Amino acid sequence: MSFMKNSQHILVLRERISMFTLSVVLLGKKAESTARKLIELMKTLPALARKSLTIDNGGEFAAHIMWMEELGIPSYFCDAYASWQKGGVENTNGRLRRDMPRNTNVQQLTEEDFDENILNYNTTPRKALGWLTPLEIFNRNLDRVALRA
Repeated sequence: MSFMKNSQHILVLRERISMFTLSVVLLGKKAESTARKLIELMKTLPALARKSLTIDNGGEFAAHIMWMEELGIPSYFCDAYASWQKGGVENTNGRLRRDMPRNTNVQQLTEEDFDENILNYNTTPRKALGWLTPLEIFNRNLDRVALRA
């Protein structure tokens, strides 16, 4: 997601079954730094939850070989200009915009405030999940998850 007229960015990972979301502020949109942040974020998950990643064709994901080698997870790319192939993460981005509109200076958010926004998303009950939260479903289904970016 981009902020402040496309000058600031966050990485958003969304698990497709539970809608559980992880996110981190990026210092830049360069491929290598994005890959390092993605590896750091994925390492916070249990190994069972790290099965695959589906990503778009943005240049920030050009270093996908880095996380494939370090984490041992395959990556799949959406077709160009096919945002419907990652509709779940687009929906998540829209929900996150409620707490972090485009003019938010994410570089000035405290880590606690940023994490609280993500926790708010993960602890909000969803009709599609039988009124359970993404966090509850994620914890129940650790044996069969796949993340999308």
